[in-house]
Amino acid sequence: MKLIVRLTASLLIIWSPLGFAANDPGQAFTIQQVLSAPFPSGLIVAPAKGRVAWIFNAEGKRNIWIAEPAKDGKGYTAHQVTKYTDDDGQDIGDLAWAPDAESIAYVRGGDLEFSEKPYPNPADITAGVEQDVWVVAMSV
Repeated sequence: MKLIVRLTASLLIIWSPLGFAANDPGQAFTIQQVLSAPFPSGLIVAPAKGRVAWIFNAEGKRNIWIAEPAKDGKGYTAHQVTKYTDDDGQDIGDLAWAPDAESIAYVRGGDLEFSEKPYPNPADITAGVEQDVWVVAMSV
């Protein structure tokens, strides 16, 4: 539990909107900086191997990141495991580790809420959007 608290606190400090102000203390926040501030969510601990995963939203580009114990046994290393490059409005959520922590499943698309409404498509993707379950193998 302490690891989760430390990791979450570290992520919030590193990627917080305060990072914008720290670069130039005399400059005020812009609306763009506030609205595009990156943030992590959905932190989940793996049942094995000491791994954790979370969803990271940077300027609307949602991706899954994992952290795992460093090979030298000192600390953790983090890296991105999905490569979504567009701010297309498609949510990612419901992360679930495989029992051996060698893969992670997630839901992508729509708004992840159960409703009768059509899925949001703010990027006007001509093929439309669907909600699907994806599985990513850890190749690290």
